[in-house]
Amino acid sequence: MCRICSPSWSGVPLLPGGSYRGTQAGEELARRTRMLRRLLNLLNRLFKPLAELADSPRGLWYVIGAFVLESTAFYGIWTLMTCYLSTDLKWSDNCASVVFSMFSMLVTVFMLAIGSFAESFGPRRTIAAALLMNTVGGWSIACFPDTPLLRPQPARRSRCC
Repeated sequence: MCRICSPSWSGVPLLPGGSYRGTQAGEELARRTRMLRRLLNLLNRLFKPLAELADSPRGLWYVIGAFVLESTAFYGIWTLMTCYLSTDLKWSDNCASVVFSMFSMLVTVFMLAIGSFAESFGPRRTIAAALLMNTVGGWSIACFPDTPLLRPQPARRSRCC
């Protein structure tokens, strides 16, 4: 019999009856077993709700998918906005930072102030209106890139914009 298959491979001989009970190795084995059971219980409590979420209705996944895509686009633009305003539109850094600050402030104010008002229309109408406004805004930027507001202007020496 090989060393690994041997009942006493750890160097601690088994008690009569083939158990480690009452020995230091037995206490260590019991402690590790309790820790493993706690870990498995924790993982079960963590992943069981996620497994139940997978059985959610298809409409919920459409809303989650639209939110993920919109958030990815929004925060991707958010990080590049000041660079775009100062390099592509030739705005001064001061002007670009003020415009970006105002934009981020307005986004926060509208989320807080108009969110509860929009919810009074019901979730379907609110989501439909938000997706419509988002789509119209995106298409208008894509279809009309040469609007006077977006045309590069020479840098001015004013305090802001």
